[in-house]
Amino acid sequence: MVEENTSEKRGLAPYSFRRKLCWAVVHGASPRFSNDSIRFCVLILAGGSPRCRNVSITLSIRQFTVFLENRVGQLLEVVRRFEGSNVRIVALTISDSAECAVVRFLLSNPEQGREVLERAGLAIVESDLIAVELPDSPQPLLQVCTALLQAEINISQVYPLIARPKGRPVVALMVDNNEMALETLNDKGFTTVHEDDLEHCE
Repeated sequence: MVEENTSEKRGLAPYSFRRKLCWAVVHGASPRFSNDSIRFCVLILAGGSPRCRNVSITLSIRQFTVFLENRVGQLLEVVRRFEGSNVRIVALTISDSAECAVVRFLLSNPEQGREVLERAGLAIVESDLIAVELPDSPQPLLQVCTALLQAEINISQVYPLIARPKGRPVVALMVDNNEMALETLNDKGFTTVHEDDLEHCE
């Protein structure tokens, strides 16, 4: 009961619902959910932006979120799917629970990467992120966060890229307003990174 109250305060789905939804995503659609309901609710859990029909969404960098059973070897099976392809995993983050693991990828070639994940039969959520080079200073992340805070932009996810576009350290961020965040960072002198840059990571 405490967990459900905490979830509601954070704006998350209640624990019991999240547990059922994770099961449905990992094992296929549950009879209690329509396919459209699952897609929409998975977006909410993953922090994604709904990709509605007839709506044009400008992307900076596409993040792919997949849901896996929380058991040994599942991540390796997914990573192996990229073997022999031209797609490189340039960033990876995992959060797990008792029900399932949520894996988020940034890929060097998003179009080909999506095909690889779809062939694996995985439920995929695409989200829009921004990415920015970290400046050469003692506390570079502090500078990025301060710039966004001053513009009243909220950060919901942040993680580093494994590979380095143009040889520089980069972090990916999910924010509540991509356009404003990119404008703010550029105005402050930061260098933002786009999808095309991911193909040439070191």
